[in-house]
Amino acid sequence: MDRIPLNAEQRAAVEHRDGPLMVLAGAGTGKTRVLVQRIAQLVESGTEPWSILAVTFTNKAAGEMRHRLRELLGEAADAMWIGTFHSTCARLLRRYGNRVGLTKSFVIFDDDDQTKLVERLLKDAALDEQVSPRTILSRIDRAKNQGVDPVSIKVGIYDDVIERIYPLYQAQLAKENAVDFNDLLLKVLELFRDDQAGPALRMKFRQVLVDEFQDTNLVQYDLVSKFAEATRNLTVVGDDDQSIYAWRGAEPRNLLDFDRDFPDAKVIKLEQNYRSTQTILDAANGIIRKNLDRHEKSLWTDKGGGDPVEIYQAGDERNEAYFVAQSIRRLLDDSAYSPTDIAILYRTNAQSRVLEEHMRAARIPAKIVGAVSFFERREVKDVIGYLRLLQNPAADSAFERIVNVPARGLGETTVDRLRAAARANGTGLLDAARLAARGDVAGLGPAPRKKLQSFVELINGLGDVIAQGASVAETIIQVVDRSGLRTKLESDGSTEARDRLDNLAELVSTASDFDDESDEARTVDDFLERIALSSAG
Repeated sequence: MDRIPLNAEQRAAVEHRDGPLMVLAGAGTGKTRVLVQRIAQLVESGTEPWSILAVTFTNKAAGEMRHRLRELLGEAADAMWIGTFHSTCARLLRRYGNRVGLTKSFVIFDDDDQTKLVERLLKDAALDEQVSPRTILSRIDRAKNQGVDPVSIKVGIYDDVIERIYPLYQAQLAKENAVDFNDLLLKVLELFRDDQAGPALRMKFRQVLVDEFQDTNLVQYDLVSKFAEATRNLTVVGDDDQSIYAWRGAEPRNLLDFDRDFPDAKVIKLEQNYRSTQTILDAANGIIRKNLDRHEKSLWTDKGGGDPVEIYQAGDERNEAYFVAQSIRRLLDDSAYSPTDIAILYRTNAQSRVLEEHMRAARIPAKIVGAVSFFERREVKDVIGYLRLLQNPAADSAFERIVNVPARGLGETTVDRLRAAARANGTGLLDAARLAARGDVAGLGPAPRKKLQSFVELINGLGDVIAQGASVAETIIQVVDRSGLRTKLESDGSTEARDRLDNLAELVSTASDFDDESDEARTVDDFLERIALSSAG
C-alpha cells in the first residue's frame, strides 16, 4: 500500500518519538491517517508490535485501523493490541481476572440484561412502583463513569433505593460471574492495585495511543495514564470542538487539561481540512469560536468557495419535515443526485416519525439507520440466553429469560417458588429447578415439576453437545431445534415469525463465520464476549 503524502503537521505527529504527544485534530484533517502511519513508523523504528496499544471508541474504527495497518505492515498488525476500551479490558480480564474474582468464562451484561436484573431487584424489594430500573441504572452508570461508589453520591432523591439495590446488583453480578460494561474498566483498574498483575500491566505496553480522546471519561483517562505510567509514551488524538458526549460521562477536560497533566507533552494542531469547502469551514469556525473553553484552532482548506450554507427556520416539526422532504424532492428531480447521496441528521429518534411521513408523501425512499440492532432482537437474545445459561449454570438472569421460551407452561408463580428455594438453599435458579424436578421444592404440583424436569433435561442435553466439542454454530443450531424455537416459529406461519426465523438463520451464519476466523477452536464464551462488546460500540 502506497502511503499518502503528509502535510507538515501530520508528518511531525507521525515522526514524534518518545514522550507524551497531544494531536488536536479538527474534523476532516486526516487524524486516522496520522494514527495509522504513526503506528507503522513506530514499528519500523524498532517498537515491538505486541507492545503497542491503540484504543478507539468503536469496533468499526478499530477494524478499520487494523485493516489499514495490515496493508502497511502485514502480519505484524495482528500482534498489536487494537480495540475499544471495553474489548481491551475484557481481553486483559480473561488473562488476569482470577485476581479480581472472575473466572475466564465471565459474561458481560448488556443494557437489556442490566435492566431486567434491576427490574427484578426492585420488584423483590417492593420498590418497583416507586422508581424505574432506567433511573437506577442511570445513577449507577454516572457514578461508575467517575470511578466512585454509587452509594456515596447523594442527590436527595432515590438515595435510599440506591443504598438498597446497588449492593444487591453487584452481588448478583458476582454470583453469575458477570460484569457490566463499566466493571470491565473498573476491574482492570483494580488489577493495577494487585501485587502480581499490577507490575505486569504497567510494563506491558511500550506505546499507548488513544483516538477521540475528548470522549474519554475519568475512568478511561485513569486507565490510559496507568498503562503509560512507566514509559510516558502516550499519544492522544482528539478535538475539544467535537466533544458531544458529556451527557454520558465523557469529560472534555481530559483533553483540555492534558498538557497540564503532562507539561512536557508536544502539542500539534491539524487544521488543514480535506473534506469540506471553505464556505462550510467558515460557518463552522464562526460558530465554534464562541465556545469559551477550547483550544484555539481554525480549520482551512485549499478547495476554496462552495455553495452557501442555507438556514431555514420552521414554525413547527411538520413544517420542518415538509421543507426537508420538498428540498430533497427538488434535488432528485432537477439534478443527478440519487437518494443514496443524501442524509438527514436529527437530534432525537422521536423526530424520525414525522420526517418518515413526509418522505413517503413525497415518494422519497428512505432508510432509518440505527433501528433495533441485530443482537437486541428478541429471538436472538433468547438464544444468547440459552448459551449464557449453558456456560454458567448460576446465570439466574439467563434462566429467567428462557425458562418459558418458547412457552412451556412455566409461569411467574413457578419461578417465584424457584426463587424462594434458591434463596433457602443458597443456590442458583437452575439448581433449584433440578431440586424441583426431583420433587424437593415445596408448593409445586406434578404438572410444573414435570415441565421443569423436561427443561432440566433440555439444558443437560445441550451441555453434552458443547462437551462433545460442537462448534459455536452447531451449538446454536441445537439450541434452536431442541428448545422448540424452530417448531414454534414454523407453526406460526406469520410474516413476523418468518422474519424471526431468518434472524436465527443469520445468527447461525454469524457464528459460523466466527468459528472460521481462527484455526484454533472458538468457544461459546468467546462468541458471547464478541456479541456483548459489539453492543458497546
